[in-house]
Formats: sequence, C-alpha cells, structure tokens
Amino acid sequence: MAFIPCQAGYAPHIRSTRRAVHVGDRRGRSSGRVRARGVRIGGQIVSAASASEFGSSGRDVETSSSEPAESMAQSGAATGNGVLVLGAVCVDFIARVQQFPQPDDKVRTESLDVLGGGNAANTATCLARLGAQVRFVSQVGTDANGQGCLDELAAEGIDVSYVCRSAQVDTPFTYVIVDEQTQTRTCIHTPSALELGPDQLDESMLDGISLVHLDGRHTLAAIQLAKWANARGIPVVLDVEKDRPHIRELLPLVDYIVTNAKYPLLFSPDSLGRRDAISKLLESCERVKFVLTTNGAEGSTMMRKLHPDDAQKDRDLLDEGPVMPTHTTWPPPAQCRDKCDLKYAVVMCPCWPIPASLRIVDSTGAGDAFIGGVCYGLLTGLSVERMMLLGSRVASAKLTKVGARAGIPRQSEIEPYLLRTARAPSSA
Repeated sequence: MAFIPCQAGYAPHIRSTRRAVHVGDRRGRSSGRVRARGVRIGGQIVSAASASEFGSSGRDVETSSSEPAESMAQSGAATGNGVLVLGAVCVDFIARVQQFPQPDDKVRTESLDVLGGGNAANTATCLARLGAQVRFVSQVGTDANGQGCLDELAAEGIDVSYVCRSAQVDTPFTYVIVDEQTQTRTCIHTPSALELGPDQLDESMLDGISLVHLDGRHTLAAIQLAKWANARGIPVVLDVEKDRPHIRELLPLVDYIVTNAKYPLLFSPDSLGRRDAISKLLESCERVKFVLTTNGAEGSTMMRKLHPDDAQKDRDLLDEGPVMPTHTTWPPPAQCRDKCDLKYAVVMCPCWPIPASLRIVDSTGAGDAFIGGVCYGLLTGLSVERMMLLGSRVASAKLTKVGARAGIPRQSEIEPYLLRTARAPSSA
C-alpha cells in the first residue's frame, strides 16, 4: 500500500481489507459485496457508509439488506434533472511553485494542498452545485483516501452508492505542480492497477437518469453503460482527451463529444488544421450531434452538423454579458463560393473575463468545470450559446481558487440570464 500523506478530510479512518466492496449492489446477492449507504438529510447525502467487516481468516462476513436504497426517482431526479457520471476520482496533491523546476533542480513549494480530484468527479461536483441530481460511478480502494473521496462527493449531495471499493487497488492520486510564473499546471498521475469492469455495473443505475457523462476512463465499463443508455434513449456525453484503449469503440455510442484542442488532431493526423480535424471527428461519428473543443485562453469552439433549417433567426442572440459567442461555418463561406456545400455550423465562445480584483491561481480542473456547465446546459435545454457561456463562466470562477473544486460556483452565484432556457431541451 502506497504511503499517502494525511490531511483533514483524508485521515485514515477505515481498515484495509482483502476483498472488493461494491458500494451499490442492488441485486441482493450474498457475494461479499455491500452497499455503502449515505445518510440523507434534507435530500442531501452527507456521509458514506464504511466498508464491510471481515473475519480474522480473511473471509468476508456476508451482509445483506432487504431495504432498497432510495432511488433518484424518489429524490426528484425522475423529473429530468438526473445525471449519471462515470469516470475518474482521485486525490490531488497540489504544489504551487514560483517556476517549474529544470532537470536536477531543487525548488521549494509556495503551498501544498491535498484535495479531491479526477475529471469525472470534478464535473459531477460542478453539476451538483448547479442544481442537478448527480449519481457517481467509479472505483476506489478501501484505503483512507478512497473513503475521503467518497465523503467529499457525498457532502456535495452526490449519490455515491454505486462506487466500487476494492482492496486490490490503491485509490488513484495525482501530483499537480502549479507554475505561478506561467499560470500553467503539470499533472503526474498514478492510476489504479485495475479499472472498473462491465460486470461491476448494474443497468438499474440508469433509473431516473436523463443524461450520462463519461470521461473516457474505465472504458469497457463506459461502453456497456453507453449501450444501455442508447437502448433507453438517454443522451451520452463523452469527455475525450487521448486515445485510451477501446476509446474508438466508445465514440460511435455517444451523442456529444467534448475534447481538448489536441485530440481532434490525434484522431485525424492528416487534417489540414484544427477545424478540419474537428469536422473529420464529427463526420466519423454518425450519432454525434456536436464536437466541442476547449482551447485554453482562446475559449471554446463547437462544430455541429448544419441542418437546412439553421438560420440567423434560430440563434440565441444574447444582448447582455461581458462576452458574446460568434458564428461561422465550416468550410468558411469564403472558401465555398460555388465550390462546395456548407456542412457544419461553428460557434466560438470567448473566455469569460476574470474580475480585476481576482487573478488566475490554478488551472487544475478548469476543463472539468467547463464540461459541467455544458452538461447542465444539455440537461436543462439551454441554447448552445448559453451552454457554452455557462461553461466558460464556471471555468473562469474555478481558475481563481486552488484545486479543481474550490472555485466552482453554485447556481445562486451564476448570472440568471445564463440559466434562462431559450428553447426546448435536446434540440442542440
């Protein structure tokens, strides 16, 4: 077991065991798996249950319960506000330095923070703070860090009852080095030895769910979940950063792709630039309605298939706010005069400005926060313009605090016009 420094929220307070503990087995089988029930107060889960007890011989004490866990339908998610998020959760060790060290350098940290992280967990936190009912699926160890990860998510009101806990793995962790001079961060990740498998899922986890978000981890499990979601007509969002094993098998099963500026060029290396690569990614995935890329300080770019009824009147022409999205097509109109058909609509959204009284402190998790805003926009039927602005707004706020989650705003802190539905849901 790797030694992990302890900090408030991640203090060792559970016993390491020898077998897997499945948090959320609703099948009622005595398989050595137990559900870690959260304590729900006022509709919020405030703590996760501990791992199962084991005898001195190493055999598990079989635990069962005839009482079904509270479903999201009972807690209000059946009204269309339920999101299932499957992917990474980990502990982030965030060291801030004046300047990123050169080889063989020795530098001192300005500060060190131990905080919850992981792409999917960060996005789940953003969704919960914006007001969605969130169910989280992942795998952690039975170590103290795993318990800390679950407790932190549960405190946000996130349902962690389908998270698997296994003594065969250590909870993943990431060293994050924040360069204060360049305002960039470098991540060194230590993943789990084993990923969550399809046999550890239960289709009932989709009950009461209106949107599924995947971050590309636990890919075989994600493929199975996407197939179930497709059969139920539940839209699937994929955050894809790199060509992980089996990721190309997952791409045809998703409805929306959010990615960084690099992946489209990895997907189509013979492309003539970024937008050409995005168009090829979109064209190769028949099911996908749009591809949305984050471009750092340049903002974000969405490309979607151009329909005959797309027109200026259908655009959400916002008349308030510090930044406005702009529109064009791909290929650009100037290149298509009598030579080609316009195939794709392009929406470009600038970064939301940071108030003069604040500054960029840490970019860790900014993309995850952006995706949380986008998913919330899909969930609530925002126009693509407001959806992208909302993502930019929450990402901008996140940048002003250390760690992936501290700066993520709550719905009450968001400008009301960004949350105003301008059209019916699911027509993006």
